Amino acid sequence: MARAGSGHPEFITGQDRMQPKVMQSLRFALQPAVSNIVLDWDVPAGLEVVPVSETPKVLFRGHRSILYAQLKGKFDESVLGRASLQYSLGDEPHKTEISFKLQPDKHTGLTTHRLAARTLIRSLEEGGSVEGEGGDKVKERVVKISTEARVISTHTAFVAVNKDLNQAVQGPLIHRNIRPQMRMRSSKMLMQSCMMQSCSIPKIRVRGGGFGAPANFQPKAMRLGGASAAMPPMVMQQRCAQMSYCAVNKCDETGPELEKEDPVLTLISLQRADGSWELNESLVSVFEKTEQEAISKMPAEVSDRAVWATVLALLWLHGFRADLKEEWEFLAMKALSWVKAQAGASLKSCLEAGNSLLGSKVEPQTLSL
Repeated sequence: MARAGSGHPEFITGQDRMQPKVMQSLRFALQPAVSNIVLDWDVPAGLEVVPVSETPKVLFRGHRSILYAQLKGKFDESVLGRASLQYSLGDEPHKTEISFKLQPDKHTGLTTHRLAARTLIRSLEEGGSVEGEGGDKVKERVVKISTEARVISTHTAFVAVNKDLNQAVQGPLIHRNIRPQMRMRSSKMLMQSCMMQSCSIPKIRVRGGGFGAPANFQPKAMRLGGASAAMPPMVMQQRCAQMSYCAVNKCDETGPELEKEDPVLTLISLQRADGSWELNESLVSVFEKTEQEAISKMPAEVSDRAVWATVLALLWLHGFRADLKEEWEFLAMKALSWVKAQAGASLKSCLEAGNSLLGSKVEPQTLSL
C-alpha cells in the first residue's frame, strides 16, 4: 500500500519505541523528496536494454534504490554505453549521466546476476505480470528464474542431496523442542542469588543431535524459605531470575517496582505551543535539580524565566539525550527558533551558566549558534 501510494512503510514490533518511527514518517512528509524519476539508456545498435526492476516513483531522504537491467544482443565490446538519470528534488530538476564499459569484468562473479534475479522474482511474486502472462505462466517463469539463478522463491526450495549417490536425502522430518534462553538482568546477579538461596540450575546436555536434558534427569531440590520442592529447570531459572532482580531493586512480595516515566517524554509533554518551556518544579526535576537551584544560577541579565528554562531544556537534550535526537529534533528546532528571538545578547551567558548547572559541555555550534 505504501509503495502504491508513493509513501514509506514503518513497522512497530515487540519492544520498539513508537516515537522514532512516528518522527521518521513526519520527517519524510516535511522534507522534499525525489520524484519524477526517469532512467534512460544510450547503447550501441544491436543491443537491447531490458529493465529488471521497476523505477521508483519517489525517494525519501536517506533512502536509496538499486535498479537492475539486462543487456541482450550482439555488440562491439570496445564501445561505451551511457545511462542518464533525470529527477526532481522539490521543484528543481536534476540530471546525472554516467558512462560504462560493455565488456564484463573477468573477475566478476554471479552475485549481481542473482540479486537481479531475486528482484525480478519478488516483482512477479507480488502480482506483477510480464507480457500479459497469467497466474500459471507467472509461476512457471518464477520457477524457471529461481532454478537457473539458484535463488529461492515461494515456489521453490533447496533440497539436500547426497553427493555420493546423487540423490535427494529422504526421511521424515524430526520435531525437536529447543529450550529458549531467558533474558536475565545479569548472569552474575543470577549466580549470586542462586548461591544465596541454595538452588542449582541444571546444565543442558546434547543427546542424539537434539537439545534437552537426559531422560533420567531429576531436578535438584530448591530451598526457599525453609521448604524444599522439586522444580522443573525452567521454573528454577525463572525463580532465580526473579530473586536476583528483587535483590537489586528491593521489591516487595507483590513484584518489581514500576519503572519511572521516561524523562524525555516528560520534557516533551511540558513544551509550550510556541516552543518554549516554563521554569517550574516539573521541568527541573527532569534535570535532577530543584527549582531554587535553577533560579539561583540564572544569569542576572535574563529577565524572562522561560528563556532560561528553554536554554536548559535544549542543553539537557543535546548533552544527555543525543542518542534519541531523532525523537526530539523537531521540537528542539522550534525551541531554538523561539529562544534566538527572545534571548538576544544574553544567549551566550545563558549557555555558559546552563552548562555549569547541568554539568554538560554543549558547544554553541552544536545548537547552530
